[in-house]
Amino acid sequence: ALRLSYLQNGGNDQLILVQLHDLLAEALQLEQRVKHPKIQRKERNYRERDTFKRNLDSELISLEVENQRLEEEILKLQLKRQRNCRSQKPLKTSIGQRLMLS
Repeated sequence: ALRLSYLQNGGNDQLILVQLHDLLAEALQLEQRVKHPKIQRKERNYRERDTFKRNLDSELISLEVENQRLEEEILKLQLKRQRNCRSQKPLKTSIGQRLMLS
């Protein structure tokens, strides 16, 4: 219900969606433990590996988001540098004088 409410209200942050998914999975695991206190060792190990994989996936998404943010910042800095270089190049006038653009 929380995920659906988030999406209906315009939420689209992938990291938050992954965290909501993890919370749901964890809640389901807790409910299963209450219903079936004796979980076989093999099944428990599988669930632990699955949780570990989901944690790695959410870390990867976090890194991808941060990487994208940094790439955008680098691009903005490069564009700013190009604009500054263009604006500081001297211009020659017809009488040979140089003017600096500011």
